[in-house]
Amino acid sequence: MSGSMYDGTPSSGPESGGGSNEGGPGPLVSLRTATVLLGATASGFAAGGATYLEWQTPYAAVAAGVGVFAATVKWLNKHVGR
Repeated sequence: MSGSMYDGTPSSGPESGGGSNEGGPGPLVSLRTATVLLGATASGFAAGGATYLEWQTPYAAVAAGVGVFAATVKWLNKHVGR
């Protein structure tokens, strides 16, 4: 009989959110990859937004955002711990 989260016994069922993921698929992306992409996305949006506020041209803002995103991915990939 499986324990539940209400009777005080540990359970690894989906209702408790615990347990291991043995035999199941792994994570979609690693924590390191998510960190690199999230940091690069944030810096790309910041650069694109600042460019748009200054020049009021969407094309320049997109170009700046994409350029900063690419440079940040390369830099973070090198410097975030492996």
